[in-house]
Amino acid sequence: MKSRYIIPAFALMLSLSTMAQKDQLKALEKATKNYETTAVKNALAAAEAVIATAPDAEKAHFYFLKGNALLELSNHNVESGNNLILAAKSYQDLIALEKSMGKSKYTSQAEASLATVRDNLVNSAIADNKADKYKEGTEKLYQAYRISPKDTVYLYYAANGAIRTKDYDTAIEYLKQLKDLNYTGKATEYFATDKATKAETSFGTKAERDLYIKAGTHEKPREEKVPSVRGEVYRNYSILLAEKGQVDKALLEIQAARKLYPNDMDFVLIEADFYNRKGDVENYVRIIKEASDKNPKDADLVYNLGVAYTKMNNEVEATKYFKKTIEMKPDYVNAYINLANFKIDEQSRIFEEMNSLGNSSAENKKYNELMDKKNKLLEEAIPYLETALTYKPNNLDILNLMTQIYPTLGMDDKYKETKAKIESIKAQ
Repeated sequence: MKSRYIIPAFALMLSLSTMAQKDQLKALEKATKNYETTAVKNALAAAEAVIATAPDAEKAHFYFLKGNALLELSNHNVESGNNLILAAKSYQDLIALEKSMGKSKYTSQAEASLATVRDNLVNSAIADNKADKYKEGTEKLYQAYRISPKDTVYLYYAANGAIRTKDYDTAIEYLKQLKDLNYTGKATEYFATDKATKAETSFGTKAERDLYIKAGTHEKPREEKVPSVRGEVYRNYSILLAEKGQVDKALLEIQAARKLYPNDMDFVLIEADFYNRKGDVENYVRIIKEASDKNPKDADLVYNLGVAYTKMNNEVEATKYFKKTIEMKPDYVNAYINLANFKIDEQSRIFEEMNSLGNSSAENKKYNELMDKKNKLLEEAIPYLETALTYKPNNLDILNLMTQIYPTLGMDDKYKETKAKIESIKAQ
């Protein structure tokens, strides 16, 4: 007998629940139309609380109303950016649900609202960037891209924003997406001048621009080609991978980029830098030589070959390239310093040998020979350092080095003069 009453009671409970859900949806719709911030928030919370057990049709209606409510809150500057993002998600949930249901009662309206959300996100991101709120702007641009995946330019701007805020993990994620999409950014922009304001206006398409020209409101049409940024995407992606310690992966990416852009010297130098980070000096030298062969007048490349051979303990080759650097660019101060350091390092080794000698007559003779050789090396270092000072007279590193050399050679006047100069520079 009891079962006869359980089923109707359960059905009644479901009926009451459905009525409550519909009532809350009506209340949310009404609150949004007759906007008042607290009323909208309360109605949204109340509807959210009862919608979990609703049938799909009611859920679809809720997602639509929720998107509308959040968009309205954003329009009234209530947590504008966050509510725009939440509104977009609600509209997207609605579209996905109706697609699974095989229905489209609210889909077209939601798609139109999503376009509004996208535009508002982009405009808000522009305002954020102007206010130096780059992190907030980056998130909004990415959400704009998610709303409209065909507008890949938003993903590109979001990647740049993440780089600017040093959020390298996010930047790598966005750059990889751009790379996988073969994003180029190559386009044509259309402009015309507003006759009334005299300000130049940008148009999305040539047809749109031409309509304004035909209507007589604009004049002076022009077009501007936007160059490809595909190489920039590869460049930034590989560099950030290396910054995050993924140098092997970065090398593979930059080598792929070099195949696409064989004449881009930036990629050659980046590859060389990655080998340098790995401590692979031989491949570093190989790449720098390749770059130098293509740019024989580039003193920096020749200097870097000198540095590379220094790391390989090949002083003869290093000296050759440092001297060649000076021939190409006489004011290349670091080349002079490195040439001087070769002499100073060698005299240090001789000094250690001198200290290891005993007091026999033969060793005393050897000691004096080594002393002459050591001093000669210091004398050979001085011209390099003094020449460097003619180009950078206030370089304290060079001046301090000179104060160590002059006393050793008994050049007391030079020592005093240099010390006085150091004190004068420090006092400035």
